[in-house]
Amino acid sequence: MLTILQSKSCKKSNHLGDLRTLFDIMRAHQLNMNSIKSFLGVSSGNFLGFITTSKEIHLDLNKVKTTQSMKTPRTLKELRGLQGILVYIQRFIANLSGCCQSFTQLMKKGVSFVWDEAC
Repeated sequence: MLTILQSKSCKKSNHLGDLRTLFDIMRAHQLNMNSIKSFLGVSSGNFLGFITTSKEIHLDLNKVKTTQSMKTPRTLKELRGLQGILVYIQRFIANLSGCCQSFTQLMKKGVSFVWDEAC
């Protein structure tokens, strides 16, 4: 059962048959699907904060604007929040970990928090 749930149809012509098989397995195990949370038949949508289409995944522009309008971190806690956001978008930015190495220095014990040009 898990292999069917984790894969997608290899050919578009097999898709309806694969869905029927999936629903038969779900019914046999008394599993229900919430139709409000279902994405069946949708060409694009917001899923886990990403805009997904049949061909690609994009960042939600509202989240991008929110990130761009963030103030410069002034405390270690705010820096950790920024790092959490960067982890969320790292798949879309080349060499992000290299760009954020100066953050690592600020995270070390005994180092005073000073946001400089390198940051």
